[in-house]
Amino acid sequence: MPETFFGAQASHDGATIDASLVPPLLHEGLSHEPIEVGGAEPIQLYLLWESELALQTGTSTQAALVFAKHTVPYRGTRRYGYARFGAGRVSRW
Repeated sequence: MPETFFGAQASHDGATIDASLVPPLLHEGLSHEPIEVGGAEPIQLYLLWESELALQTGTSTQAALVFAKHTVPYRGTRRYGYARFGAGRVSRW
């Protein structure tokens, strides 16, 4: 479980990312300072969208997860017509 590994640092917004967006995310992440393990800074978790689809169709039983330091710009992909209650980013004003 990601919550066990990342602890309180894990994001809880249910973000997904397309596989094609992972290489640019990883490339940009290399220019940021390392994440302090067990620290207080948040870590953005992304569920790989193709992995989520494979889980839903039963072609896989294991999810793929990517993570990034909070200083890397958010790369989550909006999924219209797909939602999980209590998970998502919303604008509050």
